[in-house]
Amino acid sequence: MRPQNLLLTGLVIALILLCVQPVLADFGLSVPSTDVSIWTTALAWLVPVGLGLLACGTVAPGRVATVIRLGWLALGIATIVYWLYGFAFQFGGVGFISEVPGLSGLAREWSWRPWDEMWGTQWGIIGLTGYVLSEPAATEAARALFFAQLPWITTAVAIPLWSLQGRTKPIVLVLSGLLTASLFALIGNWSWGGGWLANLGLNLGLGHGFVDLGGAGAIHLAGAASALAGMLAFGTRARAHRGPEQLALPTLEATTVQAQIADDGETYVPMPPLHLPLLATLGVWLALVGLLGWMANTPARLTAALAVSQVDMGIGLLLAAAGGALTTLAFSWLTTGQGNALMVARGVLGALVAASSGQPFLPLWAMLAVGAAAGLLVPLVQYLIEHLLRLDDPTSAVATHGTSALWGLLAVGIFAGGHVDGGSIAGLIHGEWGQFRAQATGAATIAVASFCVSWLLFAAVQGLTRAWQGEYTIRLPRRPRAKPKSPHKTTRRGLRIRFARAQEENVSVTKVHAAVEAEVPAAVETETSEAEAETAPIMHEQAPSEPLEDIEPPPDAPQDEG
Repeated sequence: MRPQNLLLTGLVIALILLCVQPVLADFGLSVPSTDVSIWTTALAWLVPVGLGLLACGTVAPGRVATVIRLGWLALGIATIVYWLYGFAFQFGGVGFISEVPGLSGLAREWSWRPWDEMWGTQWGIIGLTGYVLSEPAATEAARALFFAQLPWITTAVAIPLWSLQGRTKPIVLVLSGLLTASLFALIGNWSWGGGWLANLGLNLGLGHGFVDLGGAGAIHLAGAASALAGMLAFGTRARAHRGPEQLALPTLEATTVQAQIADDGETYVPMPPLHLPLLATLGVWLALVGLLGWMANTPARLTAALAVSQVDMGIGLLLAAAGGALTTLAFSWLTTGQGNALMVARGVLGALVAASSGQPFLPLWAMLAVGAAAGLLVPLVQYLIEHLLRLDDPTSAVATHGTSALWGLLAVGIFAGGHVDGGSIAGLIHGEWGQFRAQATGAATIAVASFCVSWLLFAAVQGLTRAWQGEYTIRLPRRPRAKPKSPHKTTRRGLRIRFARAQEENVSVTKVHAAVEAEVPAAVETETSEAEAETAPIMHEQAPSEPLEDIEPPPDAPQDEG
């Protein structure tokens, strides 16, 4: 068996084992619950792996190694930052809302006092305990929660890194990873750690508060906003490497179906190129399978003991993926005459991102509609970003992650019709505006905060870099100085013999020949009439000091018969 087939077979067997293990656990055929959490977390790691394979398939072959390196960089930054202070920032105050025994000690949350006085308590902003998993975060439940969130924060850090690769220096990418990891912890506190977004319903009566079960806001929307800030701050790879003349809209050679429309003078833009279709397609399938374990590790289930049916979750995700695949395939077929593999893969991924935010609270038909709408939005927004705004986004961070996450969060406020923790979540189709307002507030807050903070960092770094390189140097005006006059040269020295030109029109040069002798400078002899000899100045060229014996005389020169 070939090594490639052996590797693929091993991967398929591992996927089957990972998928079967949580199912066996539900029937009491497995080890205790802690081991089940390990298996679901291992399954969730397929999501960042799949996104990395999709990014490798979409970038140029020369940048695949860079994408792989940035994936490992994202893993290192996410794990260390989350261990040092990220977990404390996110779940330092989860003890106020959780009844899990091992999390009750995490009960230190900082909130802004004016908000508490005006609108009630529980306006938490950041957690203050649990650094480096020390007490009170040294319990088994707290460490299981930490382990379950590692795939989430790694994905959040990797999305902007893959989008910004090739635009700036490596140190800036490290700073971007640190910033994104910190933003994930902060937004995670607002959404799941007892922060103010989750308590909008309790404090302001906005439905059940901000709902984001699968991390669409903290991971995909925040990562896409950070990537967009980097695109605006650092510019595009095309402008930096190929020059601005290469940014013109590409035209597609019209063939068959498009030949009839090309006679009207319209310009067609091709779909983005797909360099490695096998990697891109395999990446989306891995993300689809890994999302099952991803949703099982949601903080709402681990901290609030939310009952989520895995069967319903799997059905809903598959319906969303099917809707996204069909709409994207139809769009690419109608616009280019053939189905585009890359756009379909991105449409499926966008549908999964949109469906992850509120999957348990949406009916199955709504999951299909949400996925279909996300699959249609991805190519439209990708065209807007690349060809109208002229931004270079080869990994489709804004269209696939940002737009889909935004749509999925708003869809919860439109189609929601479920129950959680004894309360109901009702959307616009049920005549309730509160939940939609909570979702819109949360989505706008995450997008604006992530974009502004990231842009400030990137703009400051870009300004310092340009100042260091001397682009912002202030030069004082100087008094203009007259240029020194160069002396008039009457002759030009060299190996060539230049012919003299008469100053008057009535001078006729009848014969010119070159005489070359050893250790004697070459001379130019000119025969003119006796009457005009005095008015025809002739310039002589000085021959080089060494004899030039290899120079042949002109054809009309007299030959020496002796």
